[in-house]
Amino acid sequence: MRESAIIIQKYYRTHAQKRRYQNMRVGYMRLQALIRSRVVSHRFKHLRGHIISLQARCRGYLVRREFQHKLWAVTKIQAQVRGLIARRQYRKLKLRVEAARLKEEEEKALRQQMDKRKAREIAEMKYLERLKEMERAEELRAREERQMIETKMERVREAERQRDEPLDDSQLVDRIFEFLPPDSASETQAPPSRFQDLPTPGKGAVSEDDIISGIPRPPGDQDEDLSEYKFQKYAATYFQGNVNHQYSRKQLKQPLLQLQTQGDQLAAMALWITILRFMGDMAEPKYHMMDRDTTSVMSKVSATLGRNFIKSKEFQEAQLMGMDPVVYMSQKNRSIRHKLVSLTLKRKHKLGDDVRRRLQEEEYTAESYSSWLDSRPTSNLEKLHFIIGHGILRAELRDEIYCQICKQLSNNPSKSSHARGWILLSLCVGCFAPSEDFVKYLLSFIREGPPGYAPYCEERLKRTFANGTRNQPPSWLELQVIEVHVSLDFGRLVKNKELDWKVIEIKMYNL
Repeated sequence: MRESAIIIQKYYRTHAQKRRYQNMRVGYMRLQALIRSRVVSHRFKHLRGHIISLQARCRGYLVRREFQHKLWAVTKIQAQVRGLIARRQYRKLKLRVEAARLKEEEEKALRQQMDKRKAREIAEMKYLERLKEMERAEELRAREERQMIETKMERVREAERQRDEPLDDSQLVDRIFEFLPPDSASETQAPPSRFQDLPTPGKGAVSEDDIISGIPRPPGDQDEDLSEYKFQKYAATYFQGNVNHQYSRKQLKQPLLQLQTQGDQLAAMALWITILRFMGDMAEPKYHMMDRDTTSVMSKVSATLGRNFIKSKEFQEAQLMGMDPVVYMSQKNRSIRHKLVSLTLKRKHKLGDDVRRRLQEEEYTAESYSSWLDSRPTSNLEKLHFIIGHGILRAELRDEIYCQICKQLSNNPSKSSHARGWILLSLCVGCFAPSEDFVKYLLSFIREGPPGYAPYCEERLKRTFANGTRNQPPSWLELQVIEVHVSLDFGRLVKNKELDWKVIEIKMYNL
């Protein structure tokens, strides 16, 4: 009994000491935390005071520098104004001195013909007439200067107003194309008002020379002879289904060039219809969905191409084995069909993962392109992003895109469609380059194009080969240089209808 009591006392005293130790430990830890927080708070307040003092000094320096700059600008303006006033006064004084000299010479000449008094009166009368004539000329010059200043100020205000007004990218692209005359395809079936982006009748027809002009000819190498590389020859050699190289409004039954996968073939057919609609050769769909889809075109294209069978396991295996992907996948299809038959006989509710994945991917790709073509009318910028986005993301489709555009530009009877096609071609060559097999044919086709756009497109193509393929299609900020007034030189306002975004960047850098 005594030993049991001793053991109980021992454990109780141990428990009491542990509890006392834990309480003391918690107290010390709390005290340490308070001391550390006080030290950190003191350091923060000290550092905050130094930062506030530094900010005050920096703000003072910036204000003083801005004041000095404004003072220099005001002094410069005052000096220019004083110089202008002094030059005007000097010019008036010089004219008066010249008039007085002529008066004295005339008076001397008249004294030999008549008496002194009459000669002085005639010379004085002519002197007053000269002064009145000089005053009228000075007033006319001042009026012309005021009109010139008012015109420049009005242009500056108009440019600022256009810069500040809310403008989305679709409206900007529509404004770029508003100079084109309407085409019959767009007049037959006009899209709803909220999707209206084609020019309306009544703006006046313009000639083809007026549409494609005004672009400076860049210095390029024109020595290479490309007379043998005709687009007609390329079309006769590589186009499928007996399709010629000339303009057409009909839908294609198959892509112009041989493509390896079903996804690329569906993309080529969708690209052909989109190019026709962009050039005004095919009407937009009549109806559109009630729910507006706000997803960007590049996101849809990336999602569609991301599910494309080009990234599948079968295509990668064909490339590793060095086989033709078409032959390899046809053999794979036969094996999959046998697998389907065996599964149907044994287990009707079970499919292999590879079969299900392939069926879902092909179905998704077909539904995606069908939704793009038939769901609603699209704006010009959406069509541009769809066409150029496929060329950026899929190198296998670049020659197909260029061939479709060149085909629509060959013997095109519509001036509006012809102009839109060359605009589209100039944008494409600035974003992605064709393959080595087609580049000489494309250069030959471009050199035979309109004198305004041909050297411009060739220079953009050479720049694309030098810089590489872009990652994104041109945004509305890059397209804006085609339409917006840009001041490139001091005191001179230029309406930039002829420079692309890269030239603007170079000129702004050199200022």
